[in-house]
Amino acid sequence: MEYRLEKIHVADRADRSAYIVQRLNEYAAEGWRVVSIDLRIHPSFAVEDLPVLLERKRV
Repeated sequence: MEYRLEKIHVADRADRSAYIVQRLNEYAAEGWRVVSIDLRIHPSFAVEDLPVLLERKRV
């Protein structure tokens, strides 16, 4: 497996839910699967960024 950590920037979005789903579908089209979405605030991430952990089989 390989993993990827992404930050989905949601601060400027009126419909955050639709934008998050759109971005996740883009990752899925590349073969990525969501392992975790952390909704808690972390000091290493800006409040407007949503951390998402992705995985896929290594090719």
